[in-house]
Amino acid sequence: MIKKVYATITFLLQLALLVVLVFPTAASAAPWLREVINKSTAEGMSVLCRFSSAPVTPAAFTLKDPPRLVIDFKDSDTKLVPYKKDYSDLILKSIRVGRPEPTTVRVVLDLKYILPYKITPVAGTNDVLIYIPTKVEEREEKTEVLPGINYTYKQFMTEAGPMTAHVLDLDLNRPEIKLAVTIGDDRLGGKEKLSSLVKRKGAAIGINGGYFNMSSGAPIDMLVVRGKVLMLPDRYRGFFGLNFDGVPVMMRPNASLSIKVGDQHLQYVHRLNWPGGIGRLSIFTPEFGKTTGSAADRRAVIVRNGIVTGFSKGDTAIPIDGFVLTGGDSHKEFLDKIKKGDKAVVTLASYPDLKNIKYGFSAGPLLIHDSVIQDKLVEDFTISSGIVADRNPRTACGITNNNHIIFVVIEGRNTRSAGMTLNELAKFLLSLGSIQAINLDGGGSSEIVIGDKIINQLPGGTERGIANAVLIYHE
Repeated sequence: MIKKVYATITFLLQLALLVVLVFPTAASAAPWLREVINKSTAEGMSVLCRFSSAPVTPAAFTLKDPPRLVIDFKDSDTKLVPYKKDYSDLILKSIRVGRPEPTTVRVVLDLKYILPYKITPVAGTNDVLIYIPTKVEEREEKTEVLPGINYTYKQFMTEAGPMTAHVLDLDLNRPEIKLAVTIGDDRLGGKEKLSSLVKRKGAAIGINGGYFNMSSGAPIDMLVVRGKVLMLPDRYRGFFGLNFDGVPVMMRPNASLSIKVGDQHLQYVHRLNWPGGIGRLSIFTPEFGKTTGSAADRRAVIVRNGIVTGFSKGDTAIPIDGFVLTGGDSHKEFLDKIKKGDKAVVTLASYPDLKNIKYGFSAGPLLIHDSVIQDKLVEDFTISSGIVADRNPRTACGITNNNHIIFVVIEGRNTRSAGMTLNELAKFLLSLGSIQAINLDGGGSSEIVIGDKIINQLPGGTERGIANAVLIYHE
């Protein structure tokens, strides 16, 4: 009898425990997503997430390509999974509900574009309201940074979504305004943050410059600093420069380098401050670094003040008052004839003529020529490539017919700016009065610094080290 009673009690306890596990009490129940309701109007997108049992703490983030707002409700549950409903609202395209983890409910709002959003609890309930306005407030704030230099902040709406632009207008008719190009850490391959470059060089303003290799830091294509060509163009690409009179120049240059040593004929030099491969001659100047970094089988000719002073192989020290010529077996006949004391003459041939260029770097493509948008001339890119057609943060430069130069930084990859395509960027520069314009490096490099302040919202949230920049001085 006692055993039967004990068995009955044990069974009842187990049953009670099972009831607690399967049917938790209201106090211990997880928040339960019961319903997702689209309450959007012409004023904005409103999505109500209705929860029962307990309050929730949402965690939200945005994604692009395509634009999405993702809201995770941790330690929650729902019976809605899988769920998708399409809409044709001004912003909202669809609502999806999923479960990325067993204890997380995810609500995804597929959008036409991303705007600043608000996620707020609904008073007196466990519900959560997600709100996005249909447009941003248009703003235009103009400030004279220094005499002859005006900065304008622009916020406006487009069909693609909100846009934030930073416009710097420089009156080059004023002799106290000077422009220069500098390279990171004062060496080829050096990468330095723009704010550091501005401070270290004592400039008033800085804008990021041309393309560079993200790994090595080496500039891509042509680079000219203080009248000296440091890199040769490797492709038919746009170039932004300043001549010795401080006048901005935009073009697509071709350039070649050759060398004559002693009585020998001119020899074509394939690379300047760039390692040469099989069958190629290279010249390395002090701007490249302390040594050439050449492979062990590369022969080296050391030239100081235009005279051959020695020979080496492999990695070779670069004289501060000269250069090093390197080559391989394919140039054995030419290299074998070189003697100490020979005169070495390097010749640069270019079109247009680069002799009057003081500063400059390759960028591109050119956006506007003689007030006409160059939407088909995308140089070495393709019309459908991401650099041309995607919406990205952008940096560009334009020249007006009254000797003003305009630098533009377009924000992107954030909730206040969708980013521009190159064609949209060209139209924007044309609206500012540009008769010539060129695209500079963009994406995570896009940045403008005035004084000690970073003006734009950085695409990656932190400053990127860049290879070169345009610096503005006010003397």
